[in-house]
Amino acid sequence: MMKHYKNKTFLAVIPARGNSTRLKDKNLRKIKNKSLIEHSIIHGINSKYIDQVCVTSDSSKILQVAKKYENVFIVKRPKYLSNNIIMPDDAIVHAYKKIKKKFDYIITLQPTTPLRTSKQIDDAIKKIVDENADSLVSVCKSHDFYWK
Repeated sequence: MMKHYKNKTFLAVIPARGNSTRLKDKNLRKIKNKSLIEHSIIHGINSKYIDQVCVTSDSSKILQVAKKYENVFIVKRPKYLSNNIIMPDDAIVHAYKKIKKKFDYIITLQPTTPLRTSKQIDDAIKKIVDENADSLVSVCKSHDFYWK
């Protein structure tokens, strides 16, 4: 079933590397009995407008978790796109080419954002389409000091 918003199509790509440098199996860590990767998959599936959810990973464990969900396109990411200096954009382009379907917009759902909601995704979709924007990034205000 295609969902669309104003005749625009949306692909959500979830880039989930297996080898986190600082926290082993980070994307498989659980919050409220669901792994980080599962939260992103569920948010994508529950969106009113996302037509296709795709998980791209070099990790067979992560891909096995993703396979539990219906209609999620799985892309096994090659090692050269899986090190800690590769930007997610390269993995997203690789996944998009594997899907072999055209979409008007590609949405990146980072697994490390488990508190984001499907409604927030849908609000962002409406904003980017209604404002005829090329891109949109969500951020939050923080007063923490990150550098030492």
